[in-house]
Amino acid sequence: MVKINDITKLLINHINQYPLVQIQDIVKFLYQGEFGPKHMIGTENKSFQFLKDEYKSIDDCLETIMSENLGNDLVRLHLNSLDQNMISLVNKFFIQTAHNMQGDIEVFKSKLRLFKDMCRDDALPFHALEVDNYLKRYQEEGYRAIHHSDIFKKSYHPSYRVIDNNYLSTLNIIKQINHLLKQKEHIVIAIDGSCASGKTTLAKTLSEIYESNIIHMDDFYLPSELRTKERRSEAGGNIHYERFFEEVIEALRKHIPMIYRKFDCHTMGYIETIALKNKPVTIIEGSYSMRKEFRPVYDYSIFSTCDYDTQLKRILKRNGEECLQSFISTWIPLENRYFDTLNIQDYCDVIVDTSC
Repeated sequence: MVKINDITKLLINHINQYPLVQIQDIVKFLYQGEFGPKHMIGTENKSFQFLKDEYKSIDDCLETIMSENLGNDLVRLHLNSLDQNMISLVNKFFIQTAHNMQGDIEVFKSKLRLFKDMCRDDALPFHALEVDNYLKRYQEEGYRAIHHSDIFKKSYHPSYRVIDNNYLSTLNIIKQINHLLKQKEHIVIAIDGSCASGKTTLAKTLSEIYESNIIHMDDFYLPSELRTKERRSEAGGNIHYERFFEEVIEALRKHIPMIYRKFDCHTMGYIETIALKNKPVTIIEGSYSMRKEFRPVYDYSIFSTCDYDTQLKRILKRNGEECLQSFISTWIPLENRYFDTLNIQDYCDVIVDTSC
């Protein structure tokens, strides 16, 4: 069902942003907000080449916002708000959004009716008869995807991609990292947060963009001899934070190559020694990475979270039913106590919600 208030606000905001917008552009706006970019997709390679060519041609002098809301958890992402190293990822987000979008023709028709009603009520600056005639022709053409009007293109030079709004947080993180790397040769990023909230996925995404090392907090869980009742009662105590500080934090603090032992929870022993050369970006990924004694070496910190239902569904899919029960009874409560007792979210630079 169309949320009338939401669509009304979106249309009014759109017209305020673009005073020369035409009826055709409003219809395109509503179409994209229902069906996303599905009509624009060819192969991923062709899409990427077209995106690169368009990015090279945009006018850097044009003032723009990063994105504008289309409703339905979709946004127009403006290309001239992006850095060069974001383009490949934007194309992936664009493709993924197109594949995930379905859209409903009846919902789209109801949005068009709402647009027409707003014009009849003088809520929008279009003549109701012109809108009615345009929509009749548009219906006869089969409610197809359309281009921007010539007036809109000449006045505003639109250059954007429609993507899922949830991808914006990742792009904003990349912009911040780019900014930090202009100031420093080496930066350290922490990604803390709830299990199954996407910490590892985000770390992997960043590693595909930057020359980086990823260090997983899972490699520093407590060996059995340290898993005492007193230690387990300590908020954040189920990580071997003393060893992490000695083997990782001290190396980062002194800017020296890092050597650390990898602990495996299945064998309850150290399975290998990892040696890392210095790289421009170091990513510390995992719950408990934002303990107080670690924070001084971090240049940027991210807290990843999701709602409980999403968390359980992801754990079930990833780990199976038996492990899910262990997470419910043990690991999730331990994490939550660490987050709440030490106010971890308050010390992070950004919070990313990946709830479905």
